[in-house]
Amino acid sequence: MASIANFSGKWKFERHENSEALFAAMGIPEQAAKVMVAARPTLEIYEEGSFWVLKETADPTRPHFEKFKLGEATEITTMFGKRKIIASLEGGQLITRGTAAGDDLVAIREVNGDQLVARVTKSGVTGICYFSKA
Repeated sequence: MASIANFSGKWKFERHENSEALFAAMGIPEQAAKVMVAARPTLEIYEEGSFWVLKETADPTRPHFEKFKLGEATEITTMFGKRKIIASLEGGQLITRGTAAGDDLVAIREVNGDQLVARVTKSGVTGICYFSKA
């Protein structure tokens, strides 16, 4: 059974696959998508009280945070607005799903040894990011 301990720590970006198509499916403007494809973010996952925190930093002056409790609906702020998610641990995977009508974005993160793989799917299009333990 996975726990925060499996995911905790700092992760450095290795590579991504199919990000351009995913960003298009997400409706991200082309110029912003180009910047995002070129980014090499770090990811830090830690526990803060009873919350899980995912801190992604591509620009050190503007880190992106997702802070949530497993099994509870949570509102997060993205660079494109607010969205509601619910997170769960299922079969060793950390899964976040949109909860609003029409929000079919799903992120599945799992750790295999010293590698974290994040698969994000929107409208049937999947992009994958690979991170290694920093």
